[in-house]
Amino acid sequence: DRNIKALAKGMKMMSNLKLLDLSDNRISGEGCHSVVRAIRGNADVQHINLASNQIGRAGCLALESSLPSLPSLTILDLSHNKLSDNDVKVLMAALPSCQALKDVNLSHNFVSSTGAEDIGEGLNRCKAITTLDLSWNAVRGKGAASIGESLRSNRTLLDLNLSWNGV
Repeated sequence: DRNIKALAKGMKMMSNLKLLDLSDNRISGEGCHSVVRAIRGNADVQHINLASNQIGRAGCLALESSLPSLPSLTILDLSHNKLSDNDVKVLMAALPSCQALKDVNLSHNFVSSTGAEDIGEGLNRCKAITTLDLSWNAVRGKGAASIGESLRSNRTLLDLNLSWNGV
């Protein structure tokens, strides 16, 4: 994370940054915090890819507080981060404030039906998302039903990937 902190210092000066891809860098929650603090309020950031890292709860908390300050963010990829239900709950709290966010990838994490219930509630509050990838998690039963229920009122979601969940 020492290198990520140094990189984050430089990112503060990149006011025209549109795409941030730091996938597969073993970034921890602390590193994620440094990164999102560096881009906080950047009106040009459209795509954040933090896939295949280890951001955990601390990273999700950092994202929760910073995502609403990124008005142009349209794509968020947090796949392969071993995110838990509690981590997803934190993220869902921020999504209604992300009015440009269209594509969210939470595939290959540890989201169970409990987390999926929070995602279903989040979809009720966040009407901008058009693509949601929850593949390779553990979404079943009540969680799948909660997401299904949210689809009754959510008219913007066009692509929902629930493959490899055992629904």
